[in-house]
Amino acid sequence: MDQQTIMLGLGLANFGLTWGLAAYMYIVNQNKVTNDRLSAMEDDLVRKYEQHAERLAGLEVTLRAQPTHRDVGMLYESINKLASTVNQLVGETKMQSDVIRMMMNTMVSNGLGAAHEGAHR
Repeated sequence: MDQQTIMLGLGLANFGLTWGLAAYMYIVNQNKVTNDRLSAMEDDLVRKYEQHAERLAGLEVTLRAQPTHRDVGMLYESINKLASTVNQLVGETKMQSDVIRMMMNTMVSNGLGAAHEGAHR
């Protein structure tokens, strides 16, 4: 082998190694960018997951504090009993008013109201 062939071989080897190293560096940098991007996405997903977990925990606490169907049923039952009692009281009050009105009418028609008024004058 002569010196020109060796120089040509070394030049080609140098060229090939330089471009190979450049390609390797490009691929490594692309990998680094991709890994950085994936890490950022993973961090974002973890943050969002934690936010959703907190929101769900808050909703669960709120849900546990809400009245159940049984509670609402008992409330309706209580309201119905109260309404029944109020209706009874209204009926009794109306009946008392009717009795007082009848007594007044009887007193006025018998003249007791006038006699009673005269005694007080």
